[in-house]
Amino acid sequence: MALESLAYLKVIASGCLDFISGHAPQVISQWAAVLHMAYPEFQAVSLKEIVHKLIERTMYNREAHTQSMLDFVEFFAGNAALSKELLRKQLRGASFDYLYGSSHDVLTASGLRLYIEALGSLREKGLSWLATQCSSYVVLCRATTMRFPSNDFLGNLSNPRVVEGNSLGLLSALLYFLAWVSLSCPVLEQPLNSCLPETPAWKYLLRWTKAICTTTYLGSFGGPSQKPLQLWHSRMEFVALSRPRPTWLGAAAESPVTRDGAKFTGRRDQLIESEHYTVQFGRAVADIVCDL
Repeated sequence: MALESLAYLKVIASGCLDFISGHAPQVISQWAAVLHMAYPEFQAVSLKEIVHKLIERTMYNREAHTQSMLDFVEFFAGNAALSKELLRKQLRGASFDYLYGSSHDVLTASGLRLYIEALGSLREKGLSWLATQCSSYVVLCRATTMRFPSNDFLGNLSNPRVVEGNSLGLLSALLYFLAWVSLSCPVLEQPLNSCLPETPAWKYLLRWTKAICTTTYLGSFGGPSQKPLQLWHSRMEFVALSRPRPTWLGAAAESPVTRDGAKFTGRRDQLIESEHYTVQFGRAVADIVCDL
């Protein structure tokens, strides 16, 4: 990549960090802290300088290892249903989830470094799919997490589950930022009623990157329930994943979540089943990535 182009990416990265700092300075402090933890060799280096070095590393990899760069990475992959469909399209990629072993735990220094190193192995316009654990952010758990506009959706900080959810959200936003500023194609997937995009890190990051929110339904891709999703992305190609609400499911598909006034209850078996992407959905994503 030409030095002028690399310099431009650094300016864009710095601009984004300045914008977030102006609205949520705690996010910048937290990102700096976790990057210093993951890269102890950069303890004396500022957040901007670390980000610039990571951009330089990614661009070098693309020039030096053109044929071996990844087409996709799937973070918080679960059963890796999406990755399987991407691989079936002969795309090169990797899946990451703490379920695969402690080395994949993004809440540890080594785990976060692993995830960031994977981003550095993505080709330009490669997909970085983030399906951040949503249980702490959905309306079903709002009574215990206490995530409301009045606390910036950061919730009850005396609840360990909320604190862990906040950490996952913060790190996911960092990964999205690093992918975006390195010219990859990050996508955040959440249930439609998740408030994760309203938390400070995500709110201002999505605003700066002019991210698009695409609403779709897993039920329109052969899913067992309607499962409305929100997909946040910066490239228009992913709008093709939009689908209307699958009214044809009707009463045949019992909702995994029921509501009684202000109270919500969930059917555990159906909630677990609805977490997994369908083959049809995976193929639709794979078709987009093949054309990027």
